[in-house]
Amino acid sequence: MDYKPKIKPILTVTLNPAVDKIVQMNGCALGKEHRVVSCQVAAGGKGINVSRGLRNFGIPTLAAGFVGGAAGKLITESLAAEGIGQQFVPVRGESRTNLTVIDQKTRAHTRFLEDGPNVTAEELKVFKTLLVRLLKKCEWVVFSGRGIASTGKDFYRQLLQMANQCHCKSVLDTSSEDLRCGLKAKPFLIKPNQEEAEFIFEKKLNSPAKIAEALRFFHRQGARITIISLGAEGAVAFDGQALVKATPPRIRPLNTVGCGDAMVAGFLFAWLKKYDFVTALRFAVAAGTANAFSRVPCGATLVRTQAIFKRVKIQAEPSRAVVREIEE
Repeated sequence: MDYKPKIKPILTVTLNPAVDKIVQMNGCALGKEHRVVSCQVAAGGKGINVSRGLRNFGIPTLAAGFVGGAAGKLITESLAAEGIGQQFVPVRGESRTNLTVIDQKTRAHTRFLEDGPNVTAEELKVFKTLLVRLLKKCEWVVFSGRGIASTGKDFYRQLLQMANQCHCKSVLDTSSEDLRCGLKAKPFLIKPNQEEAEFIFEKKLNSPAKIAEALRFFHRQGARITIISLGAEGAVAFDGQALVKATPPRIRPLNTVGCGDAMVAGFLFAWLKKYDFVTALRFAVAAGTANAFSRVPCGATLVRTQAIFKRVKIQAEPSRAVVREIEE
């Protein structure tokens, strides 16, 4: 399907982007010397991953945030090579590099994550000025990933309020206090994973009833739509009316980095295409599953995602399980 919508670009904000280095090895043990089987390097960070997924689905997108140093230059050059629009504020510090080691024998993923740079008050001021300008050009903004220590836990709430003032629909995909404070600004969509949802809900989500209770809790907090991702089990979502579970087919994943980001990109693609809530969730789970076959986060194609979409199973309460198919 060739989808070229006449829409404004979706803005993605990655406050703490990274160089993502993903290496594959045949076995991995601490204290040993290993030979790398393959290595991929790409611009990363959750918002950037969402932009890559949107670009692959034919949705115009623009990535923003902070970058610095040699790693920051690699991020911007990589995005330019991929054809992803960008508006980053340069900082004095060095952007982080994240290393993912994949053991091909066991399929175990081990990640090493750097903290990233601090940002000065002047750099924050420049970014806020830039953000207002970009928000006025967009109808959607995705705030995704961890914040920066020097901004404080309330920074996402401030940015979300700026989006509200610019009449820009917002997506928030973060964790811990960033998510708790961000909820106060009532984002349109949030997508915590199970652990992140448990932190805010302050209860273990160890049953369907508890998950349903958490989804309704987030809705009362002001999120129009909440999607809780459940890893290989798919996702459960609530839009204020229907509680829906989407279960993907069983697969053997190649790389799980970015699956949640691919879900966000998939949901937005289907939503912008005017599909109903159930179908949008089904497509989001298909996108997250398709990502697991890609060596680069959110590198899955629309064709592969459409193929998996047909195999995603839906359970809905109340029943809204008769959904449209995504056209070929």
